[in-house]
Amino acid sequence: MIKFAICEDEIIQAEINKDYIKKWADINNIECRIDIFQSAEKFLFNWEYEEVHDIIILDIHMGDMSGIELAKKIRTMDKEVIIIFITGIDEYVFEGYNVSAFNYLLKPIDEVKIFNVLDNIKEKLEKDITNKKFLILSKGKNILRIDYDDIFYIIAFDHYIDIHTKNDIYTFNRKISEIETLLPQRYFVRCHRSYIVNIKYVKNINKNSLLLENQIKIPVSKTRMNDTYDTFINYYTDSI
Repeated sequence: MIKFAICEDEIIQAEINKDYIKKWADINNIECRIDIFQSAEKFLFNWEYEEVHDIIILDIHMGDMSGIELAKKIRTMDKEVIIIFITGIDEYVFEGYNVSAFNYLLKPIDEVKIFNVLDNIKEKLEKDITNKKFLILSKGKNILRIDYDDIFYIIAFDHYIDIHTKNDIYTFNRKISEIETLLPQRYFVRCHRSYIVNIKYVKNINKNSLLLENQIKIPVSKTRMNDTYDTFINYYTDSI
């Protein structure tokens, strides 16, 4: 799922942009969530204490804090999030380079303009997923980057997950199904409703469990045994 934030003090324009994004997402079969913030202050409070977004669409002219100022604050917390500026004039384009803005949308905004930008973002995200070697997650005000190779396994409990790595255990308020979509299927397999393992560290598999190189025993459910075994075989076959 892609999480969008629209920071726009004109609610009518914000709703129009939201409709464009929803239409684009429907056309591309992409699940999305779109939140509207009518001030930079409301967005920052949400970002710091509640929700982190993947794509932020900022109107440059907004109340007491401009979109440029807001983008600078965002960059102190997250260097990677995609930022798009909306403006009526192009004099701010060069300022956008200082905060690594992905693109600009010049008013009036129409479907073609916003679709073109979103298509470019989709292409970028697909390349990032293919090439990245890290799991990137937010925790409070911080963005954590966990190397795939460091992850042994992930376990779900209540409404939380623990990510067990070589040196640490990281706890997040996330669903394991959400984390599963962020991991490359070649290296990670969900062997049980509550477990995801890095197949690289699997030493052996038997009929109802697997053993990791660090001697941790992980359960394997009957319904997931075939997928687990196939992932194990494919990984080591490709490695030969």
